Amino acid sequence: MDIPQEMVDALPALGAEVLPLDGVNGMDIGLDPFGEPAIRLLVTDPDDPPGGLPGSFAGFPVILVAGTPITEAVTPDAGKHAPVLGGIQLGRREIVGGLATTGTLGCVLRDGFSGEPVAISNAHVLLGDITSGGFAVGDVIQQPAPTTDPPPTAERLGTLLRWRFPDTPALFPSPGSGGVSGFWDAAVCSIDEGRGASVGEIAEIGTVTGIGTARLGETVRKRGHRTLLTFGTVVGLFGSYAVWDSNGAFQWWMLGQIAIDVIDDASLNPDGIWSNSGDSGSVVVNEANEIIGLHHAGDATTGYASDFGPLALALDITL
Repeated sequence: MDIPQEMVDALPALGAEVLPLDGVNGMDIGLDPFGEPAIRLLVTDPDDPPGGLPGSFAGFPVILVAGTPITEAVTPDAGKHAPVLGGIQLGRREIVGGLATTGTLGCVLRDGFSGEPVAISNAHVLLGDITSGGFAVGDVIQQPAPTTDPPPTAERLGTLLRWRFPDTPALFPSPGSGGVSGFWDAAVCSIDEGRGASVGEIAEIGTVTGIGTARLGETVRKRGHRTLLTFGTVVGLFGSYAVWDSNGAFQWWMLGQIAIDVIDDASLNPDGIWSNSGDSGSVVVNEANEIIGLHHAGDATTGYASDFGPLALALDITL
């Protein structure tokens, strides 16, 4: 379905008006109950929304949906895989407060510089506490993430290579003060010689065929370490979302994002959710077996992902 360019152009002005309001967590373009394009406002409670929200903007309908994006790192340990593939657990070598920062290895791709296999996940998984700045090229990444201190060397996967995460002044006012915004929460690490890697292969999904573009209403799936294979529908494009950590602390604004709702079908999603803690870093795959997004946050029945095509260019990775 074609989205009017005028609707896309209206988003910044609407965002400046409504995103500073407490209880509004983001906005995107999706479909109304009649299947027509509409501007969606993500709110904490659609039954008790902030006052003053418009029913339309610039001549386009505005609807309210529940949504609170939360990052999904940290999960129990998992087994070692050799060769490595997408949909499995990984994390930093460091143990902080008795835990390692862990998430999902989205997919094995190729480094545009060397042609060697690399693993992609979220920056908040592979860099750890981004706000502390305690990360650097060459940091050791393990698979599975360690559960003992000191970590076992046999679990080493590779080393941190490159990353992209929100680091520019926030486009919209942020909860509290300050705040940053950006398009991606992603990082790649090397895969050590001898470990082996299956480029493009994702557990329970198979081998992806390329990189595609998300479309409203299409069916997609992801394989996260925590919830395994889940199926959803793309319900939002061009999203701007306030992202929070699991403790309720504001992280940053993510721009140009994709929203995915879980399909309400017990045969596809027995637990009724799209994602959970530990799924951060999963790639989102469409029915043509193309990667269209990198999952970085969720609120159980809805997931939020970055557009994978521009991200692959930014990180210089390819299939």
